Amino acid sequence: MKTIKFILIFFILGDLFCIAQSKVMVIPIDKDTTALKYEWMESDSKVLNSMNVVYRKPEGFIEIGSTECFKENPKFEEAFTCVSNLLQSEDNQFMVFMQTHRLFTKREISEMRRLFKDFDPENFPVNKMKYIVKVFFGKEKANNWGELVDFYSIEEAHKKFNADCAMKLSISLTLEDYYKKDYKYVDVLFFQKKERGFVGLFCFYTDKARRNFDHYWKKIEETFYYED
Repeated sequence: MKTIKFILIFFILGDLFCIAQSKVMVIPIDKDTTALKYEWMESDSKVLNSMNVVYRKPEGFIEIGSTECFKENPKFEEAFTCVSNLLQSEDNQFMVFMQTHRLFTKREISEMRRLFKDFDPENFPVNKMKYIVKVFFGKEKANNWGELVDFYSIEEAHKKFNADCAMKLSISLTLEDYYKKDYKYVDVLFFQKKERGFVGLFCFYTDKARRNFDHYWKKIEETFYYED
């Protein structure tokens, strides 16, 4: 039943993607880039603008406007659904996909509360992170999901992203789940500003990148920022 509810949430929220009958369907992206601030992101650029989020290209990374729905990996597909706008490090050791989750409209909130009486749109990133923990670590761990997540302090979240909160989950993948054979780790970063939506980053990296993780991570933390 919880899985069905989770799927319904994504169906209602889908800016780019929707999930129905256990299949991920990609909604066609608006190809008109004339008014886009970040053309390589296509429609996600408009979402970031609506959230007043600024993007800065990280040094040493290449912008690749691709979408990944993880059809070859059911676990990734269930946990992450579809992600987009790949940032690939020039040394091919670190790759970052993103999801943008705009502010809920009053109609969407009303529809959600018809399904979930206590629905709070500000809790969506927390619930999504809990679900990712459940997929990769199991139901028991999901009940104590906070023990696996690194939470930024309020001061850190504000300094790095001008956000109200931020959290990161680090996952060491099992052999059968390695992404493109060489990417053995994935870190999931969510940061959120109240009544402004939230941004999710999905960072895949190799053994080589893990040995120099801070070098890459510092650049990723400087990529997005909420403007006041």
